[in-house]
This record gives sequence, C-alpha cells and structure tokens, in this order.
Amino acid sequence: MDTSTQTTSTTLASNHPRQSLLRSPTFHQALAGFLGGATTTILLHPLDLVKIRFQVDNKRRAGILRGTVAALRTIHSQDGFVGLYRGLSPNFIASTLSWGFYFTCYDTIKSKLRKHISPTADLTPAHHLLASSITGILTCLLTNPIWILKIRMCADRAADPHAYQTFRAGFRDLYTNEGVRGLYRGLVPALFGVTQKSVQFVAYEELKRWRIHVRNGKIGGGIHERESGTGLIESGKNASLNNGADKLGTIDFMGIATVSKLFAMGVTYPYQVVRARIQNQRGNNAGAYKSTLGTISVIYHGEGVSGFYKGIGPNLIRVLPGSVLMFVVYESVSKACRMYLA
Repeated sequence: MDTSTQTTSTTLASNHPRQSLLRSPTFHQALAGFLGGATTTILLHPLDLVKIRFQVDNKRRAGILRGTVAALRTIHSQDGFVGLYRGLSPNFIASTLSWGFYFTCYDTIKSKLRKHISPTADLTPAHHLLASSITGILTCLLTNPIWILKIRMCADRAADPHAYQTFRAGFRDLYTNEGVRGLYRGLVPALFGVTQKSVQFVAYEELKRWRIHVRNGKIGGGIHERESGTGLIESGKNASLNNGADKLGTIDFMGIATVSKLFAMGVTYPYQVVRARIQNQRGNNAGAYKSTLGTISVIYHGEGVSGFYKGIGPNLIRVLPGSVLMFVVYESVSKACRMYLA
C-alpha cells in the first residue's frame, strides 16, 4: 500500500462515526458522569433512603451518627437487605441520567462561552456559574418526575398501602392520578436546588485551578492560562493536557470535592427538605405542603429552624464520600478516555 492510500485509509477511519463518537470530548464527559453517578448511587443508596425518611417525617428527630445507624438497623430488621435498597431504580436512573447529562451539557456550554469570548480566554467564576446554572435548570426539567418517584418509593415501605412497587407502576400511577402537573410537583424548590450544584461546581473549578497552580509552582506567576474543552487548565502555547488536571492525583480530587461539596451543602440544604415534603404529597388535593412558601411556613412554625435540617446527618455521611467518589471516578474516567480514546 502506497503512502497516499494509507493516508486515505487513515482519514476514512478517523471519520468513521463510531470512532468520531469515541474520540469526542462530549462522549468522554457523558461516560465519566454516567459511571460516576452509577457508582455512588449503588454504593450509597441506603443512606439516601434514611435521609428521605427523616426529611418527610415531621416528628422524628435523630442525631447525625446514632440516628442514622439506628434507622438502618430498623429498616434491615423490618424489610431485610432488600429494604435498604427500596427506591434504587428511580435513584439509579435519575442519578446516572442527571450526572451524565450535567457533565456533557456543562462542558459544551463552557466550550461555547470560550469560543464566544476568545479561544485563548480564561473563563471566570461568573462564566462557570452561568454554565452550571443553565445546565442545572435543564437537568432539573429533565429529571424532576424521576426524583418524585424516588422520594415516594424511599419514603414508603413496600408493605405500606398505596406504595409504589416498581418504577413503571409508580410512573403510571403518578401520571394517571396527577397528570403533567403532578410530574413537576416540587419544581420550584428543585430549581432553587440548582444553586447547590452551581455553587459546588464553581468552588470545584476554582479549587482545582488553585491546586494546579500549586502543583506547577505557578502561584502569582502571571503566565497566560486557558481552559481546554475538557475543563482542564493549560498554560502558555506549549501547554498540554499533562500540565493540567492530569498532574493531580486521587488525594487532590478527594480534597477538592470534599471542600466544594461541604461549602455548597451548607448554603443550600434546606431546599431538599422543602422539596421532599412537597413531592411526597399524593394526589391533586395535597395536604399541608401545597406550595413552596406554604411548606416553608408549616415547617418553620411546626418544627423550627432545625426542621429545615432534618436528614442532614445521613446526608453528611452520604454526600461526603459520595461527592468524593463521584469526582474521583469522573476525573479517572476522563483521564482514561483522554489517554486511550483521544
């Protein structure tokens, strides 16, 4: 085979749709987000279950560790190991779908912003906030019905009257009895919850940027930097992927993910309780939790400020390792894709 033929073959191969997809940074982001979401959901679902049962209970109060352990023991004794994974199907679908879509859309919007501003421009925290906010709203609209099913399945035991037995049966019942409006119950506090992920991603991006500076010894160096399409930071004309996030190790990502998640959760946790109360109301004639402001008023007057932080114990136990695991898997898969699929 002569050189021209070989070149033509190579070109055709590189233009093959399947190869183009595998080499696409967007596909890499989607795959990394999907696998990260799947891993954390499967391993940590029992803590999600306990958190939701605390959130929807307007009477029970429990400590961070003791209450969580006691709840897990009670569920296991009543319903066995299977009971600890009730509601896993909507949780798995929503988590993998939302994380995969989130990372893909977030990376795409950042790339569009960079092209609009300048190919060599350095995105600011405001740009990251804008990208994550838009992505969060779109993700919320896409997944809200699934989160409702997760809330309701986790809030009930399988033996409870009118409990959803399967994801399909629950969706059919929700749509039949409550219509399209029911599918988007709790959307307002859910949209407010977009701020948590937005704040987390801005903090994550800035902490990663700072850590790369430290590892490269560039603090205060004043060199020109820009972010690549995969969210990495490049320095100068001769920068490569290995000069950015690829230099960070698992411990770096664990620390960055932990700090960013703690910061975001501390600012926005109460919305989760409000959303859980609203979404757990069944039928068109909802009970005490009919609206966002009404729910806030009911919780405040009936349970005080502490009522807005119910379930924060198991949530802390869940989200810290969960957030760390999510971002470590995401960064690891992203790095593997760049090394072997790019």
